[in-house]
Amino acid sequence: MSYPLALIASNGYACLALHRACTEVNKEFGLGGDYQLRPIDIGREQRKMAVSATAGYVTANTLTPYAFHFFGAEVAGQIGLTMSIFAAIATVAMARTTAEAPTYGPLIASGKLAELKKRFRSTLAFSVALAVALVVLALAARQMGLALLPKYDNRVLGVAGFVVIGLLIVANVALSVTSTVLRAFKIEQLMWPSLLAAMLVLVAQLALRLDPVKCLAVLAAFNGLVFYPFARRRLTAKISI
Repeated sequence: MSYPLALIASNGYACLALHRACTEVNKEFGLGGDYQLRPIDIGREQRKMAVSATAGYVTANTLTPYAFHFFGAEVAGQIGLTMSIFAAIATVAMARTTAEAPTYGPLIASGKLAELKKRFRSTLAFSVALAVALVVLALAARQMGLALLPKYDNRVLGVAGFVVIGLLIVANVALSVTSTVLRAFKIEQLMWPSLLAAMLVLVAQLALRLDPVKCLAVLAAFNGLVFYPFARRRLTAKISI
């Protein structure tokens, strides 16, 4: 039930925020807004985006089948259920960014980079803080729930697994907010780190045969310490004024 409820809550918030954002865009820019034309090879950028999306699919969707094949059905079930819980957290934490995304393009087109920078910083702080709070709440709920119903202890990962996936979700939320703003410039600059993340996951699984939690730890470390700083530097170069 957690994931459907999270979808309803996040999409409800996104709908309200998007309505307000669109009203602001229409009021601020209208049909006669001062836009700047910038020639971009859309086809080339779309191909790079497709590569990034494919790499993202690999990093997000290979772990449960890997766990099932090499570690058995019980571990795979624990991975799948635990990641579903944290996917719901990520959906809620990203709702504000999803709602604000349509406003980034007009701000860029009109050259209002100071406003874009302000909006990005506010949204990043809000989304990361919300993700941290929800991760802590999920960990507390796990401990309290299993204290009352210990027979379900084998249905989800242990505390270490919750902590690792929680760190991964926080890193991913920070990365997603940053990449959403960066991609509003219509230029894909994150293809190579996306590919590297996918390659690290595949090496951890197929070559090193790490257990699933360690695979997630590798991805969390890469996304938090390498991928996010890389995306942040690229965005800073774009919006520096």
